Amino acid sequence: MTQPHESAPTERVARRDLLNALLQRTAPLPQISAQLAGVPWDSDPLVELTDEHLLAALGEYLDGTLDAASIEQWADAIELRDDIEFSRSVHLDIVFELATPYTAGPLTPAVARTMQQRLGRADER
Repeated sequence: MTQPHESAPTERVARRDLLNALLQRTAPLPQISAQLAGVPWDSDPLVELTDEHLLAALGEYLDGTLDAASIEQWADAIELRDDIEFSRSVHLDIVFELATPYTAGPLTPAVARTMQQRLGRADER
């Protein structure tokens, strides 16, 4: 017989796996978003957004693998989740800018390169 407390760690691991898939873009965003739709946004952080996640997404934009709309959708899926930790303020700033081009301005190659440079600044760590 399964104990009720056993499902909580399993659900937590499944949620963490989904969040990692979102950050790393290892599955199609619509698929991840559909699976996360039933998961509350408010939670203690389970995963951490890193420079590497943002640099990889920006690199894929610059090399033409991802378009600006895809980056916007990805950032929008991340932006307000309490279960994703933003360890640096620059991460929060960049995700906001990527998720809200109508407010922050459109993503262009020059903007993406500037964001990459901002992530490389050691004084913001």
